[in-house]
Amino acid sequence: MIDLKKLRANMAASLKATLDPASRLNGYGKQLFIPSRAGEVEVFFHPGAAPQKNPVVFELHGGGFAFGDASENDALGEQLRKDLEIAVVSINYRRSPKHPFPAALEDIHDVICYMADHAFSYGIDPDRMAVFGHSAGGNLATAVCILARQTKAFSLKAQILTYPYLDLAESPSDKPKYPQALSAAKLISFSEMYARADQRKNPLVSPVYAKKEELEGLPPALILTAAHDSLNAEGVRYGEHLREAGVPVEMHEIPDSNHGFFEDYFRPATAGLITDPAEASAVEKQVHQVLEYVEEMLSRELKLS
Repeated sequence: MIDLKKLRANMAASLKATLDPASRLNGYGKQLFIPSRAGEVEVFFHPGAAPQKNPVVFELHGGGFAFGDASENDALGEQLRKDLEIAVVSINYRRSPKHPFPAALEDIHDVICYMADHAFSYGIDPDRMAVFGHSAGGNLATAVCILARQTKAFSLKAQILTYPYLDLAESPSDKPKYPQALSAAKLISFSEMYARADQRKNPLVSPVYAKKEELEGLPPALILTAAHDSLNAEGVRYGEHLREAGVPVEMHEIPDSNHGFFEDYFRPATAGLITDPAEASAVEKQVHQVLEYVEEMLSRELKLS
């Protein structure tokens, strides 16, 4: 099981990478700085196989809006790049509490907008773009779809959410409870650091509160929930809201899984913490199942040959 030891290791590694960028491992993604309304946003760019017109996935790490670092997902970005021969951009959005809502969402919107407007420079196809986010990153992935519908700055073909954190207004004590789930105290601190109480039912903060007309026309969604996760019910609820708005939705619950298992598998800080061979094999099976769903979705919606 991915337990509190892994969660603490993730947070420690994320904090270290934030405070000391030199501590990052050198990976495959090329570090770039993309202009934004707040200055520049760091991204890690995995170029596609073709000289031009590569489909692109914008990947958004988790961490409760306060932790996480795009560099930690380098192995995941490279896995998708190699498997699908597409471009992958991991966005190092600003984090709370120093940068509360809407800073992270604005960073993501601005990066996608800039890279779409300068697609030739990055060898990407602005007509074949998708977002893929985990936990808080899943929130930001679907929120940027809602925001893009409002701004009409760009168009996304798919949204993929793994164990997304979609309801910051609901009391954590009312969410499903599992022994290995995120504690109520952590969820409260994440929501309080990210958004004020009067903002937490804003659909761009808690997408489950979006009205039907705000969801109509959003890109097809793949929602992957973890079976033993306090956030699983809100993922399902949001998927149902999307369906009611006419958005194509595919939902899967990954059996016997815990929050964060997918990213943990790829992150250097946590990949080696499972020592039991049977448990490691079970997690690997779960990860491969997620990759199969994700790659099938991207192949279909980005029209990969």
